Amino acid sequence: MNFFQRLFKKKKSPVQHLTKKKVWRDLVPVPKHTRAGKKGKTVFCPRAECRYPTPVHNFAWSALVCRACGATTDKYDWLIQNQEEK
Repeated sequence: MNFFQRLFKKKKSPVQHLTKKKVWRDLVPVPKHTRAGKKGKTVFCPRAECRYPTPVHNFAWSALVCRACGATTDKYDWLIQNQEEK
């Protein structure tokens, strides 16, 4: 892969990860002491029919509205990928 192919390579959107079955098994509820880190984290809507990914850069919120379905959900009900398997 040359320089220009790497430079202009299309990046995967977070929605493309929804098709992989492994992602759904790795989702766990947000624990109490979670940090987003420098690049942030992706949280997923807890509704089974939605599961829309939403990027967050801090966890200083108590509830969040899903962009796809519009449901307001408590912070500890949202799902993140399991950190132990990474």
